[in-house]
Amino acid sequence: MNLVGQVLKGRRERLGMTLAELEHQTHIKRQTLRVIEDNDFEALNNANYAEGLITKYANAVNFDADQLIEAHREEIPSYQNSINASIQAFKQDEKPTYRSKSKEALQLLVVICGVVIITAIIWILAVLIF
Repeated sequence: MNLVGQVLKGRRERLGMTLAELEHQTHIKRQTLRVIEDNDFEALNNANYAEGLITKYANAVNFDADQLIEAHREEIPSYQNSINASIQAFKQDEKPTYRSKSKEALQLLVVICGVVIITAIIWILAVLIF
């Protein structure tokens, strides 16, 4: 099966609808309609709206929205696959990128402790001498 966007675009073109007519009918901006037709759902402000947009578009061109939603879900990487990939990364002792920390805080703490210790030593020497 073709990608969801290609199916919708082909259906719209067979019906002879322009993007302007579809925009008026669905109340979806023309730029968003192009994103859908290009099957570039990551370009949407919120990719979670993709199914709703697909449904609106499909209903406007008299196409089965449920079939397209199912195809869309098959096109995107599944949540379970990403979990399995993360588990495999941990098993292989690969550090995940989100866990790498900057050492700036530790360096700052060492400098502050050094300044406090030197200040304390100078104060003690000043008290003993005077």
